[in-house]
Amino acid sequence: MAGLAVIAPIALIEGILGPRVYGWLYRTATRAAIDVLRARQRKPQEQITGMLDPEDNGESPLDSLLRREQIDRVRGMLAQLDVEKAQILLLRHEGMSYMEVAEIMCVRPGSVGTMLARAEEAFCKVYRRQVTGNERTPDMLVAKEER
Repeated sequence: MAGLAVIAPIALIEGILGPRVYGWLYRTATRAAIDVLRARQRKPQEQITGMLDPEDNGESPLDSLLRREQIDRVRGMLAQLDVEKAQILLLRHEGMSYMEVAEIMCVRPGSVGTMLARAEEAFCKVYRRQVTGNERTPDMLVAKEER
């Protein structure tokens, strides 16, 4: 019965928007997930459950903890990006083609490459800022020092 409550509005929206409803739905869900990540970043929570029990893949508790910390770090970095940049990185990471990404994000397929390059650069800046405390690459710093 609860499934029908979800399917009926989607069918209604599909009648209005046509086949693009699925791209709209995916985009809305992605943005909602990014909002949740940002809210978590504002209110840090202890996530000890799951860390104590290694998953079925046989990794040790230490490996599980390190993997979870790395995942949390990447999620935190994605939360610092603009929504569209984080979304395009996630969509490509999921293995979607440029055409699929363009449809979901409601942009021209020719724009996806440029948007992806800009998103990757923004992610790299956030990463470098967190790791080194500086947005510039080591090559840029050396060139500046040589002047």
